[in-house]
Amino acid sequence: MSQIEDLNSLMPTKLNKKTLEYQAIFGVDPFTPASVIDESSDYNCGAIANELEYVYGFLDYITRTSSITAFYGEQLTRIARFFLGMVRYPEESDDLFRTRFNSLLVRGGNTSWITKWMIRDVFEYFFDAAVLYIIENYTNDTLVTDGSFEDDPAVNWDVGESGTSTITWDTDEMFDGGFCAAFSVDSSGNNCYIEQVMAAVPEGVYVLSFFSKDDRAYSGDLFRTYIQRSSDSYYYNFETLTWQTAAAYLVVPPHSTTRYEIVQAFVNVDSATAGDDLTIRFENVGVPSSAYTFYIDRIVFGQMLPNPSVMVLVVSAGLGESSSDSLALLEGAADPVGGVDYTLASYFDQCFLAGWGTIGTLEYYLALLQLIKPAGVESTVVVVDREV
Repeated sequence: MSQIEDLNSLMPTKLNKKTLEYQAIFGVDPFTPASVIDESSDYNCGAIANELEYVYGFLDYITRTSSITAFYGEQLTRIARFFLGMVRYPEESDDLFRTRFNSLLVRGGNTSWITKWMIRDVFEYFFDAAVLYIIENYTNDTLVTDGSFEDDPAVNWDVGESGTSTITWDTDEMFDGGFCAAFSVDSSGNNCYIEQVMAAVPEGVYVLSFFSKDDRAYSGDLFRTYIQRSSDSYYYNFETLTWQTAAAYLVVPPHSTTRYEIVQAFVNVDSATAGDDLTIRFENVGVPSSAYTFYIDRIVFGQMLPNPSVMVLVVSAGLGESSSDSLALLEGAADPVGGVDYTLASYFDQCFLAGWGTIGTLEYYLALLQLIKPAGVESTVVVVDREV
């Protein structure tokens, strides 16, 4: 029995079902599709019956389809969002979107292209967890000048201060190298900011990343960043991945840890924006309940790689056997014996790590990462030189 027959059978018996008005609204059997069923109006029956038949047909199609290849366009977007919470990248084709969808299914819903926690656990054999960062979607270049404030930040960055809110180039709380940007916000929430213009940015999908932390003196949103293009002063909306007239921000709340944490966002420089100068600004948010300080370091804005990527970032003053942050697997003939004086592992000859010389160098860790990363994922190990 069709939806129309069900509907008509439930109508009051005294209702005249043969009038043109009734048939225009509720429809009568038999009905015929007018074309390939893409819209509810593609049924030759009454208005309400059209809607019911379309919903019925669409649900039947959804439940009976056995492959994601049957979906396309907006239909594909909605199905992926509903079942896996996936969102299309800017200008991502149906084919690439289906590939990501199928990849998530194969990975059992793991939203990471890599099993980064496994990589972190392996590297924790060599480094303390507090100095390790496993970062997806890194970039090979950056359009930000002096993003770690090592060259001449007072020249490379425009600074704005008001009231007693100030910007300083701090030499005690840095993440990378010898300096970071310290934002000291007064209890009145007076504005302080740094900004920079990136000239003639080409078309592409970009990754914005930076590291930040705060002094834990304030529990509200700490700061925000915005990107504005020169041609029409439009702002980038980091949620919708589009440009708009109204101000839009990436707002950064306090982190759950006391250490530096990475913040990342995607930016779509479309064909209409390509070639524009882009201004990037970091500034405090609102009026706090008390004065507080937050720190930003290692700002990067570069094109997203065309393939999945992962970076193992180690904060260390140097790599090698002499480094306090590094524990190398050293060659030995016997298994180590646990004890209070146990300091070295001696599995080198008995495990897959055998065959590399110069144990403890950066090349050693790069080779290790090549062994444990998934196929098709570009990877690298980077050492951040913290001079404290």
